[in-house]
Amino acid sequence: MYNYFVRVLVLSVLISAANSVLAAEENADVYAFSDVSRVSNLFRVSDDVEALNVLGTTNRDDTITTFGVGGHLKIPVSRQRYTVEGELRRANYSRFDQLNNANGEIKAIWDWQAGSLWSGQLGYDYREAIADFTEFQQQAKDTKKRNRAYFSGTFHFHPRWWATVGLTTFDTSFDRRPNLGRRESSVSGELLFATRAGTRVGVNVTRINADLDRLESIGGGTFVNNDYDENTISAVAIWDVTGISTLRASLGRTERNHDQVRERDFSGATGRISYKRQVSGKTDIDLSLYRQTTTRDEISSLVLTRGISIEPKWRITPKLTFSGKVLYEERDFEGSASDALNASTIRADEVTSFRGKLNYQFRRKISFFLNLQNENRDSSQANSEYDFNSIEAGARIRL
Repeated sequence: MYNYFVRVLVLSVLISAANSVLAAEENADVYAFSDVSRVSNLFRVSDDVEALNVLGTTNRDDTITTFGVGGHLKIPVSRQRYTVEGELRRANYSRFDQLNNANGEIKAIWDWQAGSLWSGQLGYDYREAIADFTEFQQQAKDTKKRNRAYFSGTFHFHPRWWATVGLTTFDTSFDRRPNLGRRESSVSGELLFATRAGTRVGVNVTRINADLDRLESIGGGTFVNNDYDENTISAVAIWDVTGISTLRASLGRTERNHDQVRERDFSGATGRISYKRQVSGKTDIDLSLYRQTTTRDEISSLVLTRGISIEPKWRITPKLTFSGKVLYEERDFEGSASDALNASTIRADEVTSFRGKLNYQFRRKISFFLNLQNENRDSSQANSEYDFNSIEAGARIRL
């Protein structure tokens, strides 16, 4: 409750500050919003049998009504720019009303510049929201809280050379699953060189340290420490193929070493290739291919993810826009201590997702939107597959 009132206070200050600089309207925005969504399979259960076991009913759908207020404020000061954003929301569930919750987020960013050679960003954000049910299929509200602080600095020490360092810390916690709480810190360094053709090439080195709050119980009175260190070194390239298309690539090798149960350590190739193209004056498309190590918030161990995504954007008219995303991922849960100790077959998932959003700017201060989503997950682990559809419609009004 204390954190809730702190967020209300901060957002109130934000709104007051935004109203005080409305003379520069492009730098301030205060708004209210509301939306209604219909979800076909809220708890991501696999079938009616699992729904009966988990929910006590075969009714898996629900209607969620959300309303809230938010705002952002940009303050340019000489060569610096300060940004503050905040949003408070209330979500009410029609069928499973025990999930009703208040949530929100706050962000503060300083885009800094020192002279003509140094620039970067210093930021902090806090987000609190109910956790989704992809790995937590219970009629219970599990609030997820995340704090993140980060810093980046770039030294443009030569017309064709850049050196960048980055620091990031995460602190994630779950009310009902304290065993998933963790602190992660990362440090990175990157050196880029621009060729005469304008292509930027270089190398990136990143180190991550993860410290989980509690040991994981894997049965039989055995507890395992899931803390790990991860090191990645990658070659990077940014190529402006044409004036309307850009290719970005990062290819390298990642090693993750756990404090315990070293049989699950990972060493292998990782990378990401992204291609962005402006198809026409009204249409953009982003294509990404990747193979990367991840630690999903609801999973306390390594997940090796291979995927492809396509993201189109279409400005249909000056007032109507469309954005979408098609995603396919293969996820191998290679970091399971239990599987490693028992030489078990690891869990493997395949996820396919389709999303589309229409946004209509009805008036200068009033807009409407419509979201559609379908997601399907197949899994080698029993009762881990699901399929769901959702539709969401809402409105936003600038105050």
